[in-house]
Amino acid sequence: MKNIFLTTALLLSYFISSYASTATVGGAGANYATLKAAFDAVNNGTLTGDVVLQITGNTTEVNSASLNATNVGNANYNKVLIYPTVAATITGAMNNNLVTLNGADSVTIDGRINQQGANTDLTFTNTNVGTGASTITFQISAKYNVVQYCKLLGATTSNNLGIVSFLNPGATGTGNDYNKISHCEITENSSGMPRIGIYSEGTQGLSGQNNDNNTIEYNKIYNFFNSASTLLSAGIVLYNYTSKWTITNNSIYQTASRTGGQLSYLVISGAPPYGGSYTISNNFIGGLDENANGLFTTTGTMNPLSILISDTMPSQFSNNKIRGVQFPVGN
Repeated sequence: MKNIFLTTALLLSYFISSYASTATVGGAGANYATLKAAFDAVNNGTLTGDVVLQITGNTTEVNSASLNATNVGNANYNKVLIYPTVAATITGAMNNNLVTLNGADSVTIDGRINQQGANTDLTFTNTNVGTGASTITFQISAKYNVVQYCKLLGATTSNNLGIVSFLNPGATGTGNDYNKISHCEITENSSGMPRIGIYSEGTQGLSGQNNDNNTIEYNKIYNFFNSASTLLSAGIVLYNYTSKWTITNNSIYQTASRTGGQLSYLVISGAPPYGGSYTISNNFIGGLDENANGLFTTTGTMNPLSILISDTMPSQFSNNKIRGVQFPVGN
C-alpha cells in the first residue's frame, strides 16, 4: 500500500512539474538576463505548461521581446504570468515593438510586486521616437491577455501606432480580441511625448478579423502631443475594423498647456460597417490631472472627441465628463 501511495505521489509530482515552469528575469543571478531571452525560452519549448516569469531586476532589451502563440514551433504553454518581485524597468530603444504578443493568448502582465497592492511597480519604456516604435503590441490575433498595474511609456511619432498597439490579426486569424489594459499609466518618457497613447486597426475588407471586445479601463493616459499643425495627436485612436470595445473609468489629459498642433482625446473612426458597438462610459476627459482636474489651454486646433461609427452597430456613451479644456474659438 505504501508503494502505491509513493508511486502516486511521484507521478503527481512529475505531472505538476511537467506542466509548470517558473523562471526569473533581470538582475543578478536571474535565469534570463532579458525578457526577450525568457520569451525565446517559451517559444522554443524550454519553458512549458503554466509559465511564471518573475521580474527580479531591470532589463535592457536590444531586440523585441516577442511571444508566439502556443503550438507555433516548439511553444507549448497553457498560460503565461509575468510579475515583478522588486520595482523594475524593461527598457529598449528600438524602432520596433518593445514587447510583442505575437498571437499569444492567456498572458497576464501584472505590474504589482508579487501581485499585491495597487502600485504600478513594473515599467515598460521604449525610448525610440521612430514611426515604427511601440511599447506593447498585440498582433496575429492575440487574445485573452491582460496588462495591468504597469507604467507603459513611449515616444513614437507614428500616426498608426501608439504606446499600446492592436494591429494586424494575421491572414487566417480572427482579430486581437478580449484583451484588457487596466490600471496602467500610459504616457511619455525621457525621449519626448508620443502622438498616440493607444491605437487599434484591424484588417481591411475582412469583417471577421476586427479587433473586437477589448477593454481599456481605470488607466491614466496623458501627455500625447506633436506640435506639427498637420498631425493629429490623441489619447486613444480606434481606427478601421475595430469594434465592440469598452472604454471606461479612464482619465485622459495633458499635464501642461500646449502650443500649436491638432489635439484630441478620443478618436473613433471605424469604417462602417466594421466599427461600432462601443461602450464609452465614466471617463474623465480634459484638465491637467486625473479626474479632469485643473484647466488645460491650447493655442492649436482642438476637437476633444472625434466619433465616426456605424449606424447599424449602436454604441453607448454615458456618464463621461469633459471639462477643464480651453481653446480658441473657431478651432
